[in-house]
Amino acid sequence: MITKNLIFFIGLLTFCLQSLAQIQKIEFSTDGYANGADYDLVIYSDKVAVYNARSDNYSIPHSGDILPVKVDKEGNSIIATEIKGIFITNIESKLYKEIIKEIEKLNEEFSKKKYFENSLHVSTSTLKVTFKDGDVKFIYDYGMKGTKTLVELYKILDSLRFNQKWK
Repeated sequence: MITKNLIFFIGLLTFCLQSLAQIQKIEFSTDGYANGADYDLVIYSDKVAVYNARSDNYSIPHSGDILPVKVDKEGNSIIATEIKGIFITNIESKLYKEIIKEIEKLNEEFSKKKYFENSLHVSTSTLKVTFKDGDVKFIYDYGMKGTKTLVELYKILDSLRFNQKWK
């Protein structure tokens, strides 16, 4: 029994390592509408990430598309917390594996390639995954609500802006 379990574990570990090794680069870009975040995020296979904060990247969360009041409930300036610029970090291994796991679930989404919300004035995103064999997969999402799996991935990628130590 131990031998069977050990063989299964080694096989599973090999599969996971191969999956991690297949992706060369992940590129995620948002074009925020109104006060939606507008940024690019590139994650390389060595876990180095580059974050280009173009506009409306606030470290204090706000609700709604427009910032009518420039302070949060505690009186902190929301506008003053906007982050702009180009930053770099090393993503933690556990988080990188979580991102890869979510991307591996996107076979159907990569087949469809484009998603559109039936409304005007919404944020858009593009996801481009480059594999080491040269294959490139791409998803365009007008409204950023394509599928449940995509939305989960968006949440993870979006949270990277503030849960990593960017330099």
